[in-house]
Amino acid sequence: MDILNLTLKSLNSLVKYLQDPFVLGLLGMMALASVFPDGAHPAYGLTQVSQVGVWLIFIFYGLKIPKATLRTNVTHWRLHVAIQCTTFCLFPAFFWFLKPLLFVGQFQAWWGGFWFLAALPSTVSSSVVMVGLAKGNVPGALFNATISGVIGVLITPLWILGDFETTGIWNMYLDLFLSVVLPALLGLALQPWGGKWVQRQAKRLAWMDKGTIWLIVYLSFAETFQSPSWQTIPVSELSFVALATLAIFLFFFISIQGLNRWFRWFSFEDEIAWLFCGSKKSLVHGSVFLPILFPGQVGGLILLPLMMYHAWQLILVGYVASRWGQDNPS
Repeated sequence: MDILNLTLKSLNSLVKYLQDPFVLGLLGMMALASVFPDGAHPAYGLTQVSQVGVWLIFIFYGLKIPKATLRTNVTHWRLHVAIQCTTFCLFPAFFWFLKPLLFVGQFQAWWGGFWFLAALPSTVSSSVVMVGLAKGNVPGALFNATISGVIGVLITPLWILGDFETTGIWNMYLDLFLSVVLPALLGLALQPWGGKWVQRQAKRLAWMDKGTIWLIVYLSFAETFQSPSWQTIPVSELSFVALATLAIFLFFFISIQGLNRWFRWFSFEDEIAWLFCGSKKSLVHGSVFLPILFPGQVGGLILLPLMMYHAWQLILVGYVASRWGQDNPS
């Protein structure tokens, strides 16, 4: 009966996820790219629009960063090490172990997308929101989700460069600095004047973030649908990507919880922060990093595993967070 109840609740979470406007927008952009892939042509200027959107995302991100919370959480170093090592060390090591087992034969083409997923930083807003819902350590989650994006700018290109031919490490760092770090620093500098305004406009600005991600997804898949390789992908491979991303998420989620229960490293509140931050990957950073780290490659094929993983993490973590929040009302 417990398995039946869990299955029904998971299906209910899936239905709610598919009804989310952001998810519907992602699916809509993929559909639009399939019928009108020419929109990615430089003549339409959508690439420049997306670049401006990315700049605005990280300017507002810098405006929103709570400096006081970051300063007070620096000393909780064991939790920080656990989360960041999970994100940037255990994930790549696990995928590297899987490479000769899964990414062979017809599935070899998907290695780039899964390796990109492994190298990315954790999410920011959704991790913090769900940790709060589950009554976990919100300041610790906020600190780690924030610094994860900063570390990702430095570490993610190194992982990608180690396995793929790219434009070179310095070109990648320069592009990431101009696209991510510089606007975030500008936002931090403007925080005394615009910080409160950004907090008041948080819901409206969230739609700008989503719109930028929609546009990047459209451009990636528009280029993908124009590629001859996309036309030959069988349903079996897409099913492989969906099931593999689900299995990988469950592996990390269960393993993190098991490690903490076995060794008793952290309190339950810190465990929630480790679970939710350490098992998640950022679609925002992935969308921004994609054209920089994989120039000239079929973007949709690389982005698709991340999008599927993003779906699983929202569905499953959302369900767990809601359940734990009800079990721990204090």
